[in-house]
Amino acid sequence: RKYSDYEWLSYIPDSGNKYIKLNIKTKKETEFINEHYSKENLPNFINNVSPIIVFGEKNRKYEYRIQNINGKVLASDIRQTDCSYSEGLIPVVFYDNKSGFLNIKGKMVIDVPLYEDYRMGGLRISPFLNYTFSEGVVFIQTGKDKWLLMDKNGYKTELPKEFKFITRKYSNGLTVVKNQENKFGYVNKKFELIIPCNFESANGFEGKYASVKYNEKDAIVDKTGNIYFCDELKM
Repeated sequence: RKYSDYEWLSYIPDSGNKYIKLNIKTKKETEFINEHYSKENLPNFINNVSPIIVFGEKNRKYEYRIQNINGKVLASDIRQTDCSYSEGLIPVVFYDNKSGFLNIKGKMVIDVPLYEDYRMGGLRISPFLNYTFSEGVVFIQTGKDKWLLMDKNGYKTELPKEFKFITRKYSNGLTVVKNQENKFGYVNKKFELIIPCNFESANGFEGKYASVKYNEKDAIVDKTGNIYFCDELKM
């Protein structure tokens, strides 16, 4: 699995928790002893920073920490976080219930409060966990079916009530929404409808195109709304 921007970890069979760390630039191999992590929770360093999980300390089952590639702990006492940084930020929930986004120095730069959700048995849950930044913005949830779009300065725009579904990620300045008639379309970051809600289903853009279902047929749509049916495309 990927360890950092230029290094990969390869497990040594029948060795307990030992790995070989391969630098794909220099081809140098070094041993990596996995003391704290399970195979599913190995560090994934982006910009030399990664969340790690530590088990059985401070009378807790687990604790997340933000650590740099040299082993320095930048933030600790974290109850929930994402698997890696996105655009230099990562969402966290501390054990004292403070929550928000940390930068790569482990400093809280955006505060986002928790909220109560009856569907989670009244537990206080993160309104943003697993919703990471894309193209400078992120969707956060602040109540039942209430979503806000937030930029890196903390400025928030509420998702209009006419839309009740989002993909929670932008690509090429657009994201998928679903209207009250359960039809899908695409809006920009101002929530202006750029491609009308005419599709039975829709996926996010990859490059210049996105896959959709239109009139019960598989199709491709471009950023201007032109539709191309898959059976008409020529190689």
